[in-house]
Amino acid sequence: MIACDIGGVMRNMIDDEPIDGSIEGIKKIASQHKVIFISKCKDSYKEKMTQWLKKYDLHTIPIYFCESYGEKNKIALDNNVQMMIDDKIAVLQSMSPTIKKIWFCNDKQKLDGTKKFNPSLFNSLIVIGNWDELTLFITNF
Repeated sequence: MIACDIGGVMRNMIDDEPIDGSIEGIKKIASQHKVIFISKCKDSYKEKMTQWLKKYDLHTIPIYFCESYGEKNKIALDNNVQMMIDDKIAVLQSMSPTIKKIWFCNDKQKLDGTKKFNPSLFNSLIVIGNWDELTLFITNF
């Protein structure tokens, strides 16, 4: 089972548009693996997020909403997630060591800072910066 965050991984937080390649990529991954979405989201935003998924024909992928990053780990463990894709390092840091952690990040400053100041965390992550790489990595997994 593969879990994927939505905001910052699937959806651009600034303009509400899909991240380049995310819609096609997650559909390809979901055709080969069981996939769920785990999203930290306020109650007032859940309907908007659900409509966004419907708009891009992703509503058949189960979604789990939570109110804190720590809850993502519990949801992942309850669903036997083997791989988590997230853009927030704090989320990945709180994940169980049994879960492979994919840090969806192409921000050189964040990458360099983590590598320099927390090398053990950085080395525990699979760092992928775009959906072409991500889709290729998971479909070859």
